[in-house]
Amino acid sequence: MPTTFPTSIDSFTRKTDYISDILSEDINDLQDATIATQTELLRVAGELATNTSTATSAANTANAASTAATAATAAVATLTEQVEALDPVKSNQYGINPLYPPAPMVAAVGDGIADDTAALQAILNTYGWLDIPRGKYFKITSKLSIVDKRITGPGCLSGGIIQYTDAESVIGIGGKCYIADCYIGHASLPSSPYAYGLETVAAVEDVSFIGRLLLENNSDGIYNEDFNIFSATIQDIRSTRFTHSGFWFGGNGNTGCSIDNLYCVNWDDYGSGTKLSAYCGIYFAGYTDGVVGQINIEHGNYEQGLVMPDCENFVIKSLHLEGYVADSDYDSMIYVGSGNVQINSATAIFDTFDAANITDYSFIKLGYDAKIRIGSVKHRDNTKTGSPTLHRFYGDGTQEAGASVYVDNYSSDVFTGGDYFPVNTQANPVLKKLNDFVYFSQYKGNTAVALATSGTIAVTMTDSEVFTITPAGACTFNASGGYAGKRCSFIVTTSGTTSYTLTWGTNFKTTGTLATGTTTAKVFVVNFVCKDGTTWVETGRTAAM
Repeated sequence: MPTTFPTSIDSFTRKTDYISDILSEDINDLQDATIATQTELLRVAGELATNTSTATSAANTANAASTAATAATAAVATLTEQVEALDPVKSNQYGINPLYPPAPMVAAVGDGIADDTAALQAILNTYGWLDIPRGKYFKITSKLSIVDKRITGPGCLSGGIIQYTDAESVIGIGGKCYIADCYIGHASLPSSPYAYGLETVAAVEDVSFIGRLLLENNSDGIYNEDFNIFSATIQDIRSTRFTHSGFWFGGNGNTGCSIDNLYCVNWDDYGSGTKLSAYCGIYFAGYTDGVVGQINIEHGNYEQGLVMPDCENFVIKSLHLEGYVADSDYDSMIYVGSGNVQINSATAIFDTFDAANITDYSFIKLGYDAKIRIGSVKHRDNTKTGSPTLHRFYGDGTQEAGASVYVDNYSSDVFTGGDYFPVNTQANPVLKKLNDFVYFSQYKGNTAVALATSGTIAVTMTDSEVFTITPAGACTFNASGGYAGKRCSFIVTTSGTTSYTLTWGTNFKTTGTLATGTTTAKVFVVNFVCKDGTTWVETGRTAAM
């Protein structure tokens, strides 16, 4: 086969066709060689039979006939071995075919009825390489181990391994392992939370390869919590019909991995349009200096989409969220708990945010000192039903100094505002950059706005989430602007020498006016929440402090 392509082939399609032609020629050559060898076998066998007859007649002795017959049998056996050597299915050239293992090993059955666990594990333990033949799905009832071993197959739609024990993983991985080109799953959707497709049972080490797999009917397609994965390649995997996550990459000390083209899709019945529920699509924790290519989280009911509680210098090139149904209050499509993460582009299309499922949900949620930078965001053709509160950016209440969110080229049809950080961040400001606008989120929002000290005061409620006033006369506040779920606070500082009456007027609903009193200096805090985009309802006020 040529090692380079002709210079005239400049498109992927033509290169693919070219490779296909070459492979077809090689296959034809192999078939021709097999036929030729079989023909030679028949010819030699015939000659030997004739020679045997001649020798018997000439020598007319039992010894001569026996010698000729023995020679004929040996020749036939030799040529038979040569023919079978050309058949990769029976030759075990590329891993051990469990239907034809070397003697004295017991063959697997591969009919989906017989339990093949022992036969498959024996091959792995003895030879370290199991090769699944085309069209065969092997039933197992306990977890197979491929620590420092490999499993190959005919393609993810053409053969694989099926676990029939609900609370057992299908395969335990670790060491320098290799698994590719096969189907891995349970016989039905498991009820157990420990029904993993691939479960790490030891550290997954450098040069390991996990790819071109279909993972189906598992609690988690791949699950790691207790070990590290380093310098491994994980790519081209579809995880479907899962109950907890498509991929759960936990543990610590995960570094230097190449991860690409992970596809989560959680249809229950595509024809009827029903979707399964899961905690999240993909989970990464304890990763440093990792690069992820394409991630797709699609068609399922998700509490969260992409979850990254603690990753450092972690880069995701492209995130695609489609057919995603938000299914849990105060969660988010993207969560960063701490560390720093970069996503080059994020797209969300045909997703659903229904008040029947959620009342409060976010696109990006931050915790602790999390830093996230996204190069481009595009949301389109999404559906908001009812009046759920949708936040663009949301703090989970644990913000620390240094937390930040930078997003360029932001465009959304549903997450249009509602930034909310429900902690006092005056000492620990959250730096936000949206497109070309940079600002600090301080006490529950932007920098506090100082109001006029007397008279009728117009308050634009979207200017901040905290307003301060030191009244010098009676005041009436009239509100404008806002969105459902936005919260604001009025901080009133008085000298205590003269009592002034403060009234919240237009678009406010309060428990009454506030009299500042004359006894001593005081601070009052009055809190409001916007219920419908216009009306601000008092949620409480502090006693004088």
